[in-house]
Amino acid sequence: NCGYVVLVFCVRKFPAGSGGTTEGVNISLISALGAEAVRVERNGIIRLEVARTPFINDVALIFRTLAEHFNIDPNDLFGISEWQRFQQALKVRHRITHPKSEEDTNISSDDLNDVRTALLWFFKSKALMAGGTLKDYM
Repeated sequence: NCGYVVLVFCVRKFPAGSGGTTEGVNISLISALGAEAVRVERNGIIRLEVARTPFINDVALIFRTLAEHFNIDPNDLFGISEWQRFQQALKVRHRITHPKSEEDTNISSDDLNDVRTALLWFFKSKALMAGGTLKDYM
Protein backbone atom coordinates (compact mmCIF):
# COMPACT_ATOMS: atom_id res chain seq x y z
CA ASN A 1 0.00 0.00 0.00
CA CYS A 2 1.45 3.33 -1.10
CA GLY A 3 0.28 5.24 1.99
CA TYR A 4 1.94 2.78 4.31
CA VAL A 5 5.20 3.04 2.36
CA VAL A 6 5.11 6.85 2.51
CA LEU A 7 4.56 6.87 6.26
CA VAL A 8 7.23 4.27 6.98
CA PHE A 9 9.73 6.19 4.82
CA CYS A 10 8.83 9.46 6.53
CA VAL A 11 9.12 8.07 10.05
CA ARG A 12 12.43 6.37 9.28
CA LYS A 13 13.90 9.38 7.50
CA PHE A 14 12.51 11.95 9.95
CA PRO A 15 12.09 10.06 13.24
CA ALA A 16 10.07 11.49 16.08
CA GLY A 17 12.10 14.12 17.86
CA SER A 18 13.78 15.35 14.68
CA GLY A 19 11.40 18.24 14.22
CA GLY A 20 8.31 16.10 14.24
CA THR A 21 6.13 14.99 17.11
CA THR A 22 7.63 13.09 20.02
CA GLU A 23 5.28 10.16 19.60
CA GLY A 24 5.80 7.25 17.23
CA VAL A 25 3.29 6.04 14.68
CA ASN A 26 0.62 3.99 16.43
CA ILE A 27 -0.44 0.56 15.33
CA SER A 28 -3.97 1.75 14.50
CA LEU A 29 -2.53 4.03 11.84
CA ILE A 30 -0.51 1.26 10.25
CA SER A 31 -3.54 -1.02 10.39
CA ALA A 32 -5.76 1.63 8.78
CA LEU A 33 -3.40 1.93 5.83
CA GLY A 34 -3.01 -1.79 5.32
CA ALA A 35 -4.26 -3.57 2.23
CA GLU A 36 -6.22 -6.02 4.38
CA ALA A 37 -8.85 -5.59 7.06
CA VAL A 38 -9.44 -7.95 9.93
CA ARG A 39 -12.90 -9.43 10.32
CA VAL A 40 -14.00 -11.59 13.21
CA GLU A 41 -16.58 -14.18 12.18
CA ARG A 42 -19.52 -15.21 14.41
CA ASN A 43 -17.69 -18.43 15.23
CA GLY A 44 -14.65 -16.47 16.48
CA ILE A 45 -12.43 -17.14 13.49
CA ILE A 46 -10.39 -14.18 12.30
CA ARG A 47 -10.46 -13.61 8.56
CA LEU A 48 -8.51 -11.13 6.49
CA GLU A 49 -10.30 -9.41 3.63
CA VAL A 50 -9.44 -6.66 1.21
CA ALA A 51 -9.60 -3.26 2.89
CA ARG A 52 -12.17 -1.00 1.28
CA THR A 53 -11.13 2.41 2.52
CA PRO A 54 -12.03 5.09 -0.03
CA PHE A 55 -9.02 6.71 -1.70
CA ILE A 56 -9.96 10.18 -0.44
CA ASN A 57 -9.97 8.88 3.15
CA ASP A 58 -6.48 7.41 2.69
CA VAL A 59 -5.22 10.71 1.25
CA ALA A 60 -6.67 12.62 4.20
CA LEU A 61 -5.20 10.19 6.73
CA ILE A 62 -1.75 10.27 5.14
CA PHE A 63 -1.63 14.07 4.82
CA ARG A 64 -3.05 14.62 8.33
CA THR A 65 -0.54 12.20 9.86
CA LEU A 66 2.40 13.75 8.05
CA ALA A 67 1.24 17.26 8.99
CA GLU A 68 1.00 16.27 12.65
CA HIS A 69 4.38 14.54 12.47
CA PHE A 70 5.97 17.75 11.20
CA ASN A 71 4.06 20.00 13.63
CA ILE A 72 1.90 21.54 10.92
CA ASP A 73 -1.70 22.42 11.74
CA PRO A 74 -3.85 20.03 9.65
CA ASN A 75 -6.38 22.86 9.26
CA ASP A 76 -3.80 24.51 7.00
CA LEU A 77 -4.39 21.58 4.63
CA PHE A 78 -8.06 20.72 5.10
CA GLY A 79 -9.62 23.99 6.22
CA ILE A 80 -9.33 25.53 2.78
CA SER A 81 -11.51 25.47 -0.30
CA GLU A 82 -8.82 23.68 -2.33
CA TRP A 83 -9.40 20.51 -0.26
CA GLN A 84 -13.06 20.66 -1.26
CA ARG A 85 -12.03 21.08 -4.89
CA PHE A 86 -9.66 18.11 -4.55
CA GLN A 87 -12.64 16.00 -3.47
CA GLN A 88 -14.71 17.37 -6.35
CA ALA A 89 -11.92 16.55 -8.83
CA LEU A 90 -11.89 12.99 -7.51
CA LYS A 91 -15.63 12.76 -8.22
CA VAL A 92 -14.90 13.91 -11.79
CA ARG A 93 -12.28 11.18 -12.06
CA HIS A 94 -14.74 8.55 -10.83
CA ARG A 95 -17.48 9.81 -13.15
CA ILE A 96 -15.37 9.63 -16.31
CA THR A 97 -13.64 6.38 -15.32
CA HIS A 98 -16.90 4.60 -14.54
CA PRO A 99 -19.52 6.38 -16.67
CA LYS A 100 -23.15 5.41 -16.25
CA SER A 101 -24.25 7.38 -19.29
CA GLU A 102 -22.66 9.10 -22.27
CA GLU A 103 -23.07 12.45 -20.50
CA ASP A 104 -20.77 11.22 -17.72
CA THR A 105 -17.86 11.28 -20.18
CA ASN A 106 -18.26 15.01 -20.87
CA ILE A 107 -15.70 17.20 -19.14
CA SER A 108 -16.70 20.78 -18.48
CA SER A 109 -14.44 23.77 -17.91
CA ASP A 110 -15.57 23.67 -14.26
CA ASP A 111 -14.37 20.05 -14.08
CA LEU A 112 -10.99 21.07 -15.49
CA ASN A 113 -10.74 23.94 -13.02
CA ASP A 114 -11.46 21.52 -10.17
CA VAL A 115 -8.69 19.23 -11.40
CA ARG A 116 -6.21 22.12 -11.72
CA THR A 117 -7.06 23.35 -8.23
CA ALA A 118 -6.79 19.81 -6.86
CA LEU A 119 -3.31 19.40 -8.29
CA LEU A 120 -2.29 22.77 -6.92
CA TRP A 121 -3.60 21.80 -3.46
CA PHE A 122 -1.70 18.50 -3.63
CA PHE A 123 1.62 20.13 -4.56
CA LYS A 124 1.18 23.01 -2.10
CA SER A 125 0.46 20.55 0.69
CA LYS A 126 3.52 18.47 -0.18
CA ALA A 127 5.66 21.62 -0.25
CA LEU A 128 4.32 22.76 3.12
CA MET A 129 5.12 19.43 4.75
CA ALA A 130 8.58 19.35 3.21
CA GLY A 131 9.34 22.79 4.59
CA GLY A 132 9.48 24.40 1.16
CA THR A 133 7.27 26.42 -1.08
CA LEU A 134 5.32 25.56 -4.17
CA LYS A 135 8.06 27.13 -6.33
CA ASP A 136 10.44 24.42 -5.05
CA TYR A 137 8.29 21.79 -6.76
CA MET A 138 7.27 23.52 -9.98
